[in-house]
Amino acid sequence: MTTLECHGINQSVKLYNVIPSKTGIAEELVLYLEKCKVCGHPVIEIRRTDIWGNIQEPVRLKVKNIEKFRENMIVLWEPNSLNEGNQQGGFYLHCSEYGTKTKCYSNLSTLKPRPEYDEGPDQRFYKNHIAA
Repeated sequence: MTTLECHGINQSVKLYNVIPSKTGIAEELVLYLEKCKVCGHPVIEIRRTDIWGNIQEPVRLKVKNIEKFRENMIVLWEPNSLNEGNQQGGFYLHCSEYGTKTKCYSNLSTLKPRPEYDEGPDQRFYKNHIAA
């Protein structure tokens, strides 16, 4: 997840890779915040990398220029939204022998103790066999 600091708060943003709007730029990333939690305004920050690999200073657009920039930008890619579902606390072990999802610590109480280790064949048999 990409974040942008606005008014001292890190806020999650949408990330776009767009066709560079200036010459001599190899890559241009746009961080778009639809609405700031503090001021309520949209925020766009542009991060550019030139053709020699140098990262340039980020540029923030003013509110009046944001709509014009969004209409003219040509998006190369945007990340897919991730649906993480309901994340509940606790560690989940998703490998049950019956195909059901079980909590790791709830599964430990049902484990049976390991049978006694068999130390090998009866020692009396070997003693009698060798002596005979």
